[in-house]
Amino acid sequence: MQKRMLGRTGLEVSIMGMGGIPIRRCSDEDGIALYQYAMDKGVNYFDAARGYKDCQTRLGPAVKGRREQAIIASKDGSRDAERMMEAIDESLRILDTDYIDIFKLHGVCQFDDLQQRTAPGGALDGLIKARDQGKIRFIGLSGHNADVLQQAVETDVFDVILVIFNYMNTAPAETLLDACEKHGVGVTVMKPLGGSVLTQHADLALRWVLQHEQVSTVCAGMWRQWEVDANVRVAEEFRQLDEDEMQVIEDQRQMRDKMFCRLCYRHHKCPNGIDVDSMMIADLCYTRFGLDAMMQGNWGEQVELTRQCASCDIADECRASCPHGVDIPRYLTHVHVTYMPVVEQYRGMHAG
Repeated sequence: MQKRMLGRTGLEVSIMGMGGIPIRRCSDEDGIALYQYAMDKGVNYFDAARGYKDCQTRLGPAVKGRREQAIIASKDGSRDAERMMEAIDESLRILDTDYIDIFKLHGVCQFDDLQQRTAPGGALDGLIKARDQGKIRFIGLSGHNADVLQQAVETDVFDVILVIFNYMNTAPAETLLDACEKHGVGVTVMKPLGGSVLTQHADLALRWVLQHEQVSTVCAGMWRQWEVDANVRVAEEFRQLDEDEMQVIEDQRQMRDKMFCRLCYRHHKCPNGIDVDSMMIADLCYTRFGLDAMMQGNWGEQVELTRQCASCDIADECRASCPHGVDIPRYLTHVHVTYMPVVEQYRGMHAG
């Protein structure tokens, strides 16, 4: 397994890390075993979060007796120092460890959120206090928008970032990666496969991310042994993409461009009740979590609401609100056509 330095932390991390969301689909026993299997294959970087169901409860037992071999990064969305300290203590308890290598502000996607969490008494103060107490070693933050993360990086407060980066979400390559290199901030990448959407030519997609030398590790979500094997093979045999492979990536990018949500959360709020945030990642969620999990909430009702998108009076306004040029009404119409029959079948099977 190839390794890279994680910014100024001095930590040497496997270029293939392991994300913490899809493992919720395993049983506890299988989840623990999968973490252990990944470690046996050379993976040493594990990204977790309090908000990832069952992730920490499985990671803790998996690293028992091997704690020094694992670099654990966790995170929480708390806004103030007190709640962040409580979150860290809870993660320490669940993971059954004396320290967490990296703890991050979770999901800092907008500038006002960054300002709130880094203000006096904000969550950042909780991270600093926990670091001073030896509960965590390094401070980080995660988010979906490169410009927000770059502002944070330039404060020299954060040691590590977790950012969306894939061949559809290329914004970090513009200035963020160079800023991280300049400030000694380690770069870890989430959604290198777009949250399981960019699985066609997955090996090329992973290599596209890894050929950016500022990236220390990609946190690929995995819940099956064959996925670990495939991703580890990419890391063991990593090489730059050649001209023909780059053309495949470019063809994929062009094909997906107007229908791929970048998860920036900067579109308008639908006045007709559609939760655009969740519906724009319907393919991602269906692939990642499965129908049973999706139908536990109001997903079915939201899919029903997308019926109106094909003839909506404000479709042009909706379309113009995406800074990446994604055709939101077109995608939401795709959601309705694709998933409404599935929702109806599910309801019929579970009637009464």
